[in-house]
Amino acid sequence: MPSLILIAAFVVYPLVNAVSLSLRSMLLYRPYVHPPFVGLENYVRLLRDPDFWNALRNTVVFTAIVVPVELLLGFVVAMALNSERLDLGKSLIRTLLLVPMMFTPVVVGILWRMLYDSEYGLINFLLRVVGASARNWLGSPSTALASVIFADIWQNAPFAMLIFLAGLQSLPREPFEAAQIDGASGIQTLLHLTIPMLKPVLLVVLSIRTIDAFRVFDKVFVLTMGGPGVSSETIALYAYRIAFRAFDIGYGATICVIICVILVGVNLIYLGTLGTRIR
Repeated sequence: MPSLILIAAFVVYPLVNAVSLSLRSMLLYRPYVHPPFVGLENYVRLLRDPDFWNALRNTVVFTAIVVPVELLLGFVVAMALNSERLDLGKSLIRTLLLVPMMFTPVVVGILWRMLYDSEYGLINFLLRVVGASARNWLGSPSTALASVIFADIWQNAPFAMLIFLAGLQSLPREPFEAAQIDGASGIQTLLHLTIPMLKPVLLVVLSIRTIDAFRVFDKVFVLTMGGPGVSSETIALYAYRIAFRAFDIGYGATICVIICVILVGVNLIYLGTLGTRIR
């Protein structure tokens, strides 16, 4: 019962309230004043909003790049750290690789904003050293979103590595010893033993990172504020701009409801594919 009360207070009520707000016209939030009910008008407006589709496209591109890259990097590094051939300095390497994950997204944004600085940033300094021309990484529409993507990969790939490493170390040794006796190669062992046995871990990492990447806000807010223009604006940042800058609370709530629906649908697809194979 205490758990159900907490879920109702911090999950069910905010979700129901967000859906209720999305069905009303609220250009300025006023407590204890019931705004007019407009039904699905906000949802129809959303379908015709080019800024929403631009933010959704940027978010899909961001998620479609960072999630596979982070999972691949995390898995490769976890395999290397789990290898018996790597003994010297394994604990130190693991600790150093986990450092980016310890920073908050805002701190990561500030750090990479300094690195990307067009005049004094380390990245442009290194480019000048090798004879290449410096670039305005955060001020160009062609590189702003890519710059945010790289910063997110730097921070969150260690999370995937940590989960995969824990999964690898929990696998039973008997199947691998039997495969070695039968003469299975390293690739065969990886494809037919390691990866299938890690599917529950893969489902967890894939779901968590997809949810986090799709609602990314902090790093985009600090690095580019969605600019230049709206070239790097994500759907969460767009919802913030509508709700707390334009003070259109009803339409902002509509965008948040759509984010929730999309993420639920994507995770149901994950469960329907990987979850079935796990069982």
